Amino acid sequence: MSRDPLRHFRYYSKAESCNGSWSDALGDPNFPNKIMCTDRPGVRMMYIQGIYIQYSRLRLSSIQDRPFAIAGLEKVLLRAFRISGGFGIFSDIPHSGMFHCSLLWQRGRDQDSMVAIDFSAHRRVPSWSWMAYSGAIDYSIVPFSPTDWEVEEIRSPWSNKESHDVQMVLTYSEAALTAVVRDFDVANREQNEAELVYDIEPTTYDGHRTQCVVIARSKEEKTSNDQMFHVLLVVTTGIALDGGEMEYKRVGIGRMLGKFISLDQPGIHAKIY
Repeated sequence: MSRDPLRHFRYYSKAESCNGSWSDALGDPNFPNKIMCTDRPGVRMMYIQGIYIQYSRLRLSSIQDRPFAIAGLEKVLLRAFRISGGFGIFSDIPHSGMFHCSLLWQRGRDQDSMVAIDFSAHRRVPSWSWMAYSGAIDYSIVPFSPTDWEVEEIRSPWSNKESHDVQMVLTYSEAALTAVVRDFDVANREQNEAELVYDIEPTTYDGHRTQCVVIARSKEEKTSNDQMFHVLLVVTTGIALDGGEMEYKRVGIGRMLGKFISLDQPGIHAKIY
């Protein structure tokens, strides 16, 4: 393991943050010891989110290097957790919610839109990764308890791997979230009943409507109609895959009451690239 997990990070970004400072944790020569001192998944996830939030605000010398400048640091984190992951997303430790929370990034609250990065074919980054876009990110605030994480209708690209070795690099064809896509309609929502945050301000998406994938739900309420659902916002690319699934791409995240989601329908089996 490299003694300096930030070596490539510094090479690509010149280690210059927008606010001119790094957290104490990133300056720790024994990184990531501080995060490993706690076994509370919520605290660990907040630590990681803080790193990514700060990294997304760096002025990179080349925006196409966004996924690669942080690769060394990300490998160190994955090895420390003994899990798989990549592109800013972590495969799950059972019942921890790390996978789910890492998916629930959103465009920075201080900006109106993000911009998709034009990668070469051999460097393509999936739409579910914030590394596919330029611009700052933040994360949706999801209480770790009481929350039910969806484990049937959303799965990571690493969930079917027999080995749990760190897998930073997937081919683009392997980097698909397996999901069930559902319709939703928030046209008649009242204040605080729903919020949608698009990565790029919505357009017609070639005539396809926005749909959603359930990531988590509150569990204090008695009925699904009254539960608050955290979702990925997705649209179809119109491509039918060989396995019978439809191909989708991520376009944002949202939170809404269950009454706005078509939970009584079977949903569409999809791959999200």
